[in-house]
Amino acid sequence: MPNIHCTLIRENLLSTDKEEALEECTCHIDNLFNLKRTDEIIKAFLEKEKRGSSSLINKIAIPHIYMDFPDTEASNYIGIFKSAEPVDWSSLTGDPVHLIFYLIHNKSDSTIRNIIYASIGETFRKSNIFVEEVIKNHSLFINIKEVLISNIVNILTNVNGKNYKVNKISSDNDIITLNYSRL
Repeated sequence: MPNIHCTLIRENLLSTDKEEALEECTCHIDNLFNLKRTDEIIKAFLEKEKRGSSSLINKIAIPHIYMDFPDTEASNYIGIFKSAEPVDWSSLTGDPVHLIFYLIHNKSDSTIRNIIYASIGETFRKSNIFVEEVIKNHSLFINIKEVLISNIVNILTNVNGKNYKVNKISSDNDIITLNYSRL
């Protein structure tokens, strides 16, 4: 059964540029989930960023890649990182990044990718959470993961005539795992 794994990894990234930040994020995600694909993942992120920056306005970046996983590992991974120091993301506007939603998507399900993107938007729009507040306030940063998963569940169960079912939501240390299936 496919899963969405969401975790709050680092409150303070050590990196100050995009390449270092992607490597730091990848090492944390790869180690946490035991993917054993660090070099492949870093290379995919760097190639994706060459085609276009994943930075958005308001100090957010959403770097994302699509990977093939064996059926037994049909998962999507979300890491949420924060940096007190600005990270130079080489954006078109020149704005630095402080909040990173790091995404590894299972290539096989584009609907889930879209649900995750919509959920990130909803996290800030509906909750009236502002990026500046999240950067400064530890409690809001910690709350982001729960709000994001809640938004994913809401969208997942109300999309395309309810084609998805949430089977189980579990929490283990800093990881929330949402297990879902198609109806």
